[in-house]
Amino acid sequence: MRRRLVADFDARLEDPAAYARQAVQACSLFPEGDLFPFVYPALAYVNLALLDPGERARCETQVPKLLDLAIASVVKRVGPPGGALEDLPDYRSHAVYLGQLNLALGAYALVRDDPRYV
Repeated sequence: MRRRLVADFDARLEDPAAYARQAVQACSLFPEGDLFPFVYPALAYVNLALLDPGERARCETQVPKLLDLAIASVVKRVGPPGGALEDLPDYRSHAVYLGQLNLALGAYALVRDDPRYV
């Protein structure tokens, strides 16, 4: 079953923009439906890499796609000054969005030191 799920997500992420459109539409009934379809699969890929070092390359390929989609969603929702989340003076009542994004970023850091997300 795990192999099927991973293969399905790998196929979906061949076109991240199409995945984003489909996922956000499918999850639009949920308050965080524009975020969780990116954060949860990113966490799953990290877990795969931690459980099986042979999955590390897959994680390093797929997670950045998901993080970029999550960051775009958080920026859109939170509206940081100049679009820069690092310039937020406070959490702007979006603790769930910022916390979930940081959870995914922190998890990815366990697998790869990627300067794009520091």
